[in-house]
Amino acid sequence: MTKKIVVDENECIGCRACAIIADDVFEIRETEEGPKSFVVDGKENAGEDSRVQDAIKSCPTAAILEEEN
Repeated sequence: MTKKIVVDENECIGCRACAIIADDVFEIRETEEGPKSFVVDGKENAGEDSRVQDAIKSCPTAAILEEEN
């Protein structure tokens, strides 16, 4: 079973750690609330990538989640 990576926009503070660690999976976009991280289109099943696991662990607000598909 694959895992979908999602970012909780309400928890994300836009620190950019995830985008620095795995820039092909996460991107920072400006929103009305400030910068927020988003999963790059087509990268939802990146949960097995060790860099994504590092990004999850590095998120200071635990905004990056894995959901089973």
